[in-house]
Amino acid sequence: MEIPVDVAVGTVADRESHLMLEAMQKARRELIGNYQKPADMPLVELNELMQVAAHAGPDAGWPQLEPFLERVKKQLTIGMYEFTAPHVVKSCVAAIKPAGCKTSLVLQNRDEKKDGTTIDDLTEQATVDELTQAARKRLSFAWASVSGPDRLFATSYHIKVAVREQQEIWLSSGSWRSSNQAPFDPIKDGDQSSPLLQRYDRDWHILLTNKRLATLMEKYLLRDEKQAAAVAEALTPAVPEPEFWVTEAYFRATDDEAKVASKYRSPLNINRKVRVQPLLTPDNYAEHVLPLIQNATKSVYFQNQSLDARASGENGDVFESLLKALLDKQKSQGMDVRIIFRRFPSTRQTLTGMKDCGSDTSKTKVRIQTNCHTKGVVIDGETVVVGSHNWTRAGTTLNRDASLIFFDQDIARYYQDLFLFDWNRVANVGIDESLPAPEAVRPEEGLIEPGMVKVPVGELLGD
Repeated sequence: MEIPVDVAVGTVADRESHLMLEAMQKARRELIGNYQKPADMPLVELNELMQVAAHAGPDAGWPQLEPFLERVKKQLTIGMYEFTAPHVVKSCVAAIKPAGCKTSLVLQNRDEKKDGTTIDDLTEQATVDELTQAARKRLSFAWASVSGPDRLFATSYHIKVAVREQQEIWLSSGSWRSSNQAPFDPIKDGDQSSPLLQRYDRDWHILLTNKRLATLMEKYLLRDEKQAAAVAEALTPAVPEPEFWVTEAYFRATDDEAKVASKYRSPLNINRKVRVQPLLTPDNYAEHVLPLIQNATKSVYFQNQSLDARASGENGDVFESLLKALLDKQKSQGMDVRIIFRRFPSTRQTLTGMKDCGSDTSKTKVRIQTNCHTKGVVIDGETVVVGSHNWTRAGTTLNRDASLIFFDQDIARYYQDLFLFDWNRVANVGIDESLPAPEAVRPEEGLIEPGMVKVPVGELLGD
């Protein structure tokens, strides 16, 4: 009798199943979060006059963010996962330096190794030092509360939001690090070559001007700062995550991706009434996104850095309901459901988890993309979710993240076009079994061989 054999590169869990990874996996199962939803700041839907600039990176991220920072005069309020890009720090310093300008910042103390497009990035502490020198006592700051038994958020302060003068919001899937904010303007420069798409992250960004929504988001960020400052664990540097050596090939476009002609898209600018629902975790993400997917009638286009699907019963009740809704729609007659997630050493694990949940993982349904950092869902070409929510158990429940639902055909179609461009661009990308498996970084080792970069274990495990 012939027995089929599949030889695969060992996963992180396969190769490093010692106490360190066992502890990490235990922490994932026993998520802790002490955040309490405020009763006096309801996250209600708005249908009001507003200005919206829908855009993407690396196409138009920095050309939109830089003027936003230049418009700061009196108040800048920031909640950020990573804030290390030198050009963003420089622009922010210039914005908050004038007397009379107040700044609030909550930042996760990541301090991870810098490689590739982030090789010249600062540490988070260096960023805080520069902002403090610029604003002095006009800067109010706290490290995010993500460690210790009293922590507010389970694993990450993963939000990417800034509010200017209670008037304008910048919200994104990408942080203020160089990989998310390429310091280029390919549209202005008439550049249609592919290096930016090959090297920098794909992100979806929003600029939105509306006093009511901006005021609400600022209140949440200021509350985060006040509460984080009161938690002792948030005041000490975070314990560094274990790291792995990963071949840099995972961060470069494949030959098939590189063959596709680039098409950088200008922002979509709207000035009219727009219907929008703000989303935060741990507050209200699933309660709004779940019915959106369940009620889809034609299509669901899902693009996310992380899709941490495990076998049924292993995802937690809330995340399991989201996964089930997405994968049930995939099986529905007449529904066009397409899924893109990031190409990473854990790709085989992700696909295995999806199969265990009953998903069709063929390339007509699921594709993988180098440097995918988007966290978006387009429903029926009419509604779109834009923001920072990874589809992991912690990301959809107990981390701090922010997204917006736009019930607006123009905005939804703008991001749908971006999705379809990426979908076609990665049509032939698959699992490359020739790439070496990740290896744990050993404290005693010397120089690593060229072509390898350090990656925190949390990223490899889908946190």
